[in-house]
Amino acid sequence: MTIPAHAFDAEAAAPSRTITALCLIALIAGFVAHVAVQIPNIVLEQAGAGGFAIGASTAAQAVGIVVSGPLAVYLLGRAGSAHVLMFGCCIASIGLSSLGASHDVLPITFWRLIFAVGVGLMVIVSQHVVTARAPSRRLGTVIAVYALCASLGAALAPGIISLLTPNFSLAYAIAVSSLMVAAISIGWAGLRTRVEPATSWAKVGGLFRSASPSFWAAAVYGLIENGLLALLTVYALRIGYSVAQASAVAMAGLLGVLLLQMPIGHISDRSNPRLVLLICALASIACLAVLVVARPPLPVMLGLAFVLGGLCDAFYTVGLADMSQRLPKSELAAANACFVLFCGMGEIAGPVVAGSGLDLLGPAGFATAFIAVLVLYLATQFKATRGSSGHPLRISGEAAS
Repeated sequence: MTIPAHAFDAEAAAPSRTITALCLIALIAGFVAHVAVQIPNIVLEQAGAGGFAIGASTAAQAVGIVVSGPLAVYLLGRAGSAHVLMFGCCIASIGLSSLGASHDVLPITFWRLIFAVGVGLMVIVSQHVVTARAPSRRLGTVIAVYALCASLGAALAPGIISLLTPNFSLAYAIAVSSLMVAAISIGWAGLRTRVEPATSWAKVGGLFRSASPSFWAAAVYGLIENGLLALLTVYALRIGYSVAQASAVAMAGLLGVLLLQMPIGHISDRSNPRLVLLICALASIACLAVLVVARPPLPVMLGLAFVLGGLCDAFYTVGLADMSQRLPKSELAAANACFVLFCGMGEIAGPVVAGSGLDLLGPAGFATAFIAVLVLYLATQFKATRGSSGHPLRISGEAAS
């Protein structure tokens, strides 16, 4: 996807070629990550593995993303972003190739973990370069384009898998080949080989105090994306929709992710990102409240799923823009690693929250669980921002600079 030339400041921003290459890397990372989620789960199901084993194996991928955070900070303090990106691409290729040759729970789980560490490095470093080199007045829009590419990659995975089933070897070959394209894109991007400043744990603590609402937004994104949206089909089935209708609900959520990111990113460039996050949280609670009190007719359910899908990715896009605006560029490498780490922790917890809500209170409990998550997020947002700036929606002059 090519970014319009007017979206960048010629003086301060990265060349459009660099941003385009990084968006391509994001698309490929989203694609291969979902290939590594779906095909191994199908293989394990066909091999007769239990639900707990499949779930634990899937969670290993989120654990790998969490591990990649501190590893990225360490590597960026010793090598340039291009080198770390290439290293992550190589690790992901090894993990994905080994996944294609694995058929049992333990090796699949191990190689998922290794693969996820590599993909996590690709995401963290490419995201860091985007946030560090995009112009501040277009930051939300550029991040939205980057996130949109990752979402497009994720959307491609199930379509390609369904077309190639049961020939999973060919699907793996396409995914590994796409990582080779990512490696070529790293060279084409013309990234600097500058080593990032070393980051101490004390500095990470300071980063958390400065940008904690943004990090909590990343955790909320992980919870909703891997919990609410991932199990929305199950929820739809349990309230009486047919399989075809439930699939349509899931597709509506995906369309919301794809179509609403750019408008929301554009809005965040023209207003306070934390105000946008506040509105997104309240709108999400309103949508979920409808699911608690009623079984909506299919057209209403499709509309709610569409809005929830778009609002879900807003927590990532706008949260990342908010974090990038409030921190100096010298701290963005560690901050991006923390952002992805919180996102990974949310993805680990998301299925647990969704599944527990369904088991304990039925379909209404599914929505209620995520309302509780969003209310808790609003409470932490107000507490953190009041403690740092005196007003939950005010950007301090120091942070903004």
